[in-house]
Amino acid sequence: MGFYKFGVPQDLVAKLKAFGDINVFVETGTFTGGTSRWAADLFETVYTIEINPELRAKAMDLSKEYDNINFLLGNSKDVLPENLSNFGDKAIFWLDGHYSGGITGGESDQCPVMEELEILTKVKEPYILIDDARCFLGRPPKPLNSDDWPQIDEVFSFLQKKFPTHRFTIHDDVIICIPEKAWEVVLEDWDEKYWDRFPPVKQEKKKIWEFF
Repeated sequence: MGFYKFGVPQDLVAKLKAFGDINVFVETGTFTGGTSRWAADLFETVYTIEINPELRAKAMDLSKEYDNINFLLGNSKDVLPENLSNFGDKAIFWLDGHYSGGITGGESDQCPVMEELEILTKVKEPYILIDDARCFLGRPPKPLNSDDWPQIDEVFSFLQKKFPTHRFTIHDDVIICIPEKAWEVVLEDWDEKYWDRFPPVKQEKKKIWEFF
């Protein structure tokens, strides 16, 4: 499978924001705040949740010029439900709060994505993007604990059951789950980047007898 890029699909998120007239961006897993700062230039309000207090402090220090980022500290499984009323009826959710080794937090409970998704069923119209899709396609490598990570069939089965008015797929390294009405936005973005993901193979013309 070809890849256009890793990380948050900025073009697609911008298109979904415009289509849905969405003003709120919610992120789990702040790290040093790069995605939050990008989102703050596009959205009216950004909420970002980080379990590691040192990383949260660093992100806040790097983001002093932004007054529309809300830096929340704690486990996303606890912080998301506490702030649902702040998100409103619709928001774009970038779920990247899983453990990635190194200084990232959450080593003892590495992938809270299923709990995060359960919480988001209470949002009227969530647009959901989950980072690191590759880690759900099979057993993720060490130092990740594969027992903490659901497999992609489990994720898709859950999405189908809990978000019946949504459609879902994988583009690059991101699982996408959005309302049916916005599906054409995803398809158009896929069409636009198709040949970047899958560049055609140049083949020399051969005479027919060269194949015998």
